Amino acid sequence: HTSSMSTTPSGLTRDRLVLEDAGDDAITVMSWNILADVLALPNPKIKDVPFPHADQTVLSWEKRSVAILSRIVSADPDIVCLMEVDHFADWIEPQLKTHGYSGKFQAKLGGFGDGVAVLWKDSIFSLTKFEYSRLGPTASQVALFAHLVRVGASVPRKELVVAATHLKAKSGFEEKRLAQGQCLLKELDAFNQLNHAAIVCGDFNDVPESPVSQLFAQSFTSSYDNSLQGHWTTWKKRATEVKRTIDYIWFQPKKMSVVSTLSPPANGDCPQLLPASYYPSDHLALVSQFNYVS
Repeated sequence: HTSSMSTTPSGLTRDRLVLEDAGDDAITVMSWNILADVLALPNPKIKDVPFPHADQTVLSWEKRSVAILSRIVSADPDIVCLMEVDHFADWIEPQLKTHGYSGKFQAKLGGFGDGVAVLWKDSIFSLTKFEYSRLGPTASQVALFAHLVRVGASVPRKELVVAATHLKAKSGFEEKRLAQGQCLLKELDAFNQLNHAAIVCGDFNDVPESPVSQLFAQSFTSSYDNSLQGHWTTWKKRATEVKRTIDYIWFQPKKMSVVSTLSPPANGDCPQLLPASYYPSDHLALVSQFNYVS
């Protein structure tokens, strides 16, 4: 395993863990809960101050929006899955369009107007089919499904199905998240009847040992080795401090292999809880590169 340094904008250093050489068709996928504007600062809809231990001046959308964009662009992903998006039409979509991306968005059905987005590089992929589904009859949570085809690819065409979601939050809802995960997998099967390579990205709001993560681990593999000591994807403090892994990029090992992942920062490189002056969300962006297995 070799490792090369990757300094993202504003100085949060993260190593790139390299597992194999990238092939000609390698694709890079980013999954990130960017922290909704409506959920970052105190507002009448939320009873508690969302981030009482964060520097409140770093939480404004004006500041965070620029930092979020620069991180996405510097990672240069072919596919971007975002959660807690509440500025799709007025920021994410138009800004990423100038960098060559198209995308789709669906707000949660209820809640604060934030939702999930999937975007792709027009030079790499074209969209052939898109759907979204509600993860249960009364759920506000949704999953997005995009069938992407490589632009100008020779035969066999490299096709990919991408699903993105943000499952129910808070402890005590483990069974609800499991049911939502089951719903997503069922919808994915129906959407992907030709059994193309599939990737599922999302904030699952639950740890690797949880029922929903264990369910996905039966047919998918996490691109990150979540058993590594010190691995985490979110670090925040409200009533209590929480530093844990709840975000995932799931892939099928029979169809794809991991080239590299962008690791969590070393403790010394990220001294403060998130969000902080050097990072615009309470979740780390996950970035993984994949080869197709021939």
